[in-house]
Amino acid sequence: MPIGEALTLLGLLLTFLSVGFTGRQLQRSRQTTQAEFLFNITTWFLDDQSVRELYYKLDYATWTFDENAFTGSIDEPHLDKLLYILNLVDQLAESGQINKSGLRILEFEASRVLHNPEVQKYFEWLDKEYRRVGRPGPAYSGARRWSERLRTSGIADGTATTFTSERPSVGS
Repeated sequence: MPIGEALTLLGLLLTFLSVGFTGRQLQRSRQTTQAEFLFNITTWFLDDQSVRELYYKLDYATWTFDENAFTGSIDEPHLDKLLYILNLVDQLAESGQINKSGLRILEFEASRVLHNPEVQKYFEWLDKEYRRVGRPGPAYSGARRWSERLRTSGIADGTATTFTSERPSVGS
């Protein structure tokens, strides 16, 4: 084989290796970015004491939605922030910005919020408000889409998502 052809083949081999290495680095970078994003979302959720308190009210089924008292209430911005976080996470997963498998870390919390009967009442009320002002809906469509995926995947089944303020005792 002439030296020119050998150098050309060597150049092609190095090019393919370089492209493969670059692709692998991009994949690792994307995974790191997704992990950082999910960490930031989790921190955002956990570090906001008011949102966390509302989450526990929803989790233990002690919060009730009253459409006559909700607007302007102390819970309104906290519930909206919680739903906004879940909506944002789903929107980013649907657009491919984050991998849906990475959402597993938030599935339990999402299920507890999104399948709560009082949150469902809030969605119904908010949809009416959207229609009243001529805004397209439904409200928090991404969060609701995620809710449906959780329901059809079985995440919403069993005692983990049965809404009761009574908790099973340890060992039962």
